Amino acid sequence: MHGTRIKVVAFNGSARRGGNTAILLGHVLGELEKEGIGTELVELGGAHIHGCLACRKCSARKDGRCSQEDDMGNVYIEKMAAADGILLGSPTYVADISPEIKALIDRACLVSGANGGMFRRKAGAAVVATHIRLAPRVADPDPHYDDVVAEVAAFLAERAERALAAGVGADRIVVDAGLDLGKTAEQSLALLRASDTLSGLGYPLLLSASNKTFLGVLYDLAIGERREASLIAAALGTTLGCRILRVHDVAGTRRVAEVLAAISAAR
Repeated sequence: MHGTRIKVVAFNGSARRGGNTAILLGHVLGELEKEGIGTELVELGGAHIHGCLACRKCSARKDGRCSQEDDMGNVYIEKMAAADGILLGSPTYVADISPEIKALIDRACLVSGANGGMFRRKAGAAVVATHIRLAPRVADPDPHYDDVVAEVAAFLAERAERALAAGVGADRIVVDAGLDLGKTAEQSLALLRASDTLSGLGYPLLLSASNKTFLGVLYDLAIGERREASLIAAALGTTLGCRILRVHDVAGTRRVAEVLAAISAAR
């Protein structure tokens, strides 16, 4: 931690210290430190923190604290209150964030709301519009599209317009084709190839191809054998305009992106 006027605190919700979540948070904090901003990384893995009890005592007390005093919750809330910016990082476990960071978010948000929004403007989030035909986690055994690229592009454009109408700033909207979500392997591959079309919608395009089923189906690869295919997909997507990548091999994907950038700059 570096003592400067501005400070950002980051919470790593992963159980693995030094894992992908820590690596990504470290890259962000490193860039902030270059700008003279003080940083602190808090590891939640193995931390003693309970979920919210919904007791509403924070609303009655209005002292900026949670009523639970037997764990680390108030220590973390104090760190968030003292910081100018807050970063929250977590892996995805069965379609959700880790229990430790979920507990922190629930309790900190209730305490903040009970105390006049004490964390207002300290943390921000982008809105990601992801294409899926049916509801999340609902199987789509026979997905059909007349033109998968055109239909997904139209869907994403319409959802982005909805977000704008709801007051979300254009600079906070991200679009995602939803590879593998209600799509055959061939349809997912077609969308990957059309990343330049989707990036032309005017919003950053998120690519979520790493270890996906379509790579395994197309090339007969078990999930533990998809690293190279995932890196190639990331390279193609980056070349075609994808600006945000959801990956498993963070270090390897970053090297791919850096090599692509160097090759482009050398032309």
